[in-house]
Amino acid sequence: WIESDPPKIRYVYLLATIPESKDRTVVKFIVDGDNEVEDSNGNGQIDKDESATEIGQLYNVSAQPGAMKAFDGKVHTSEESFTDEWGEWMSSYTPILRKDGTVAAVMGVDMSATSQVNVLRRLLYLCLAVIGASLILSVAVAFLMSRWISRPIVLLREGAERVKNRDYETSIVINSKDELGILASTFNQMVEQVKDHARTLE
Repeated sequence: WIESDPPKIRYVYLLATIPESKDRTVVKFIVDGDNEVEDSNGNGQIDKDESATEIGQLYNVSAQPGAMKAFDGKVHTSEESFTDEWGEWMSSYTPILRKDGTVAAVMGVDMSATSQVNVLRRLLYLCLAVIGASLILSVAVAFLMSRWISRPIVLLREGAERVKNRDYETSIVINSKDELGILASTFNQMVEQVKDHARTLE
C-alpha cells in the first residue's frame, strides 16, 4: 500500500487487561496482525509507528473509551476518529467471552481514517467533474439551440431588408414545418403579392 492511500482495514488485534491498571486504561497486546517492520516513510530508519507490535506490549486506551466499554462486555464502534502513534483510526471493539460470561479479551479492528478521507476526496472530485461536465454540456446545448432558433429569424430579417430595398426576387428557404417555417412561407407569399402589385402599378 502507499502512504497517501493506506488500506481501509489496517490492524486486527486482541487486547487483555493487566492487574496493575485497575481502571483498564492500560492494556496489553496478546495477538496482533501487525508483525512487519517497514520503513514506510523512507527516512532510512524504523520509527515507532513502523515497528512491529510485540506480544505483551502495553497500550494506553484512555483515548478510546470504546475499548474500555468492550471490557464490560459491550460491542462498541467509535463514532469519531482518534489519533495514536500509528496514525488516525476508526475502531471497532468486540469482547471475547469465557464460558462463564466474563470477558477474556477484546478484539479490535482499526480502519484507517486517512483512507476514508481519501475516498471522500475522490468522491468530491468525481462530483465536481460531473457537475463541470454537465455545465459545459448545458452551455454547448444552449448555444447550439440558440443558433438553430436564431438562424431562421436572421434569414427573415435579411429578407425583409432586401424587400425594403425593392428586391422583390427575395425568397426565404426554411426547411421546417414549425411556426418559423410557416412564417417563411407566408413571407414568400407576401413578397409575391408585393411584386405583382408593383407590376400592376407600373
